[in-house]
Amino acid sequence: FLQPIVSVRQREVRLVEALARQLDPGGIIRTPSQIFTDAADAGTLSEVSRQCRHAALKAFRSLEGKNSAIALSINTDTALVR
Repeated sequence: FLQPIVSVRQREVRLVEALARQLDPGGIIRTPSQIFTDAADAGTLSEVSRQCRHAALKAFRSLEGKNSAIALSINTDTALVR
């Protein structure tokens, strides 16, 4: 999911923030905390994080052509920045 961040002064979307979400088998949206805790427990945190970044960049590319002044924000787990 991409969440728009609007500049009040400029009255336009200046940034989108990538939000990691996942549907469970019952169709319930799982939070980032649930997704990344499960990935860490399974030893797949790096791979799941990479997949989320890839999906965010892919979604952003579809917007980028419409507004080249827009930026993307992606949060990441500090455990991956070491």
